[in-house]
Amino acid sequence: MPLERLPLEPTYLPYLTSTHIVPLQVIQALLPFLRSSPARARDSLSNGTGKQSIIVCLPVTDTRVGLPFAGAQAMSASATLQGLQVLRREIKIASMSMVDPEGMKNIRVVTVEVGTVNTDGHNQHHHQGTSGSIDTQMAMEGWSASEKSTYGQSFLTVDGGNLKARNSRKPTPVSHFVRTIVNIVNGQSYGSGSNIPIPIRAFYKLRSWLSGDRIPVGAGGE
Repeated sequence: MPLERLPLEPTYLPYLTSTHIVPLQVIQALLPFLRSSPARARDSLSNGTGKQSIIVCLPVTDTRVGLPFAGAQAMSASATLQGLQVLRREIKIASMSMVDPEGMKNIRVVTVEVGTVNTDGHNQHHHQGTSGSIDTQMAMEGWSASEKSTYGQSFLTVDGGNLKARNSRKPTPVSHFVRTIVNIVNGQSYGSGSNIPIPIRAFYKLRSWLSGDRIPVGAGGE
């Protein structure tokens, strides 16, 4: 719906709580445990067994673009992304200033920006397009005459354009998404697979370093 019409307290506040506040509360609860054993962190670093990773998956369209009429999703995802960026910098600074910083050095915060992923292997685009058009009309039923006049045509056009884009974009196999997450947990850098040419691997590593462990996966993200 248009941002002008978004019910902030009854609709957006519960959505923000479940998609932004609760994940941050989980991270706050886990951080003391992740840094609680500097000795174990030193062993992990010296043995090359990889860092302890906090991995948060966010939709790439909301973190990078912020589509019209999807303000709730975009605002929540952007707020979460900014919080993770701040946390990543705080961990980096703390690991350089502590007397025994290994516990903080052993923590890695990774944001996986997820595009279109095929989770079932079946083509459901035709049904999505049909139901999407019906849902779009139903979404406008409660709008005032002024809102329909102001936003209606744009709302129909943008939503139809999104459906068309999804129909024409080939989703990434879910196995690629799973492999990316497993590689992160195992301490590998994005694009470190042996089947990826060395120049492309170097580009992936440089991009990951510059973007601060923001790893894209899925169609529209990579």
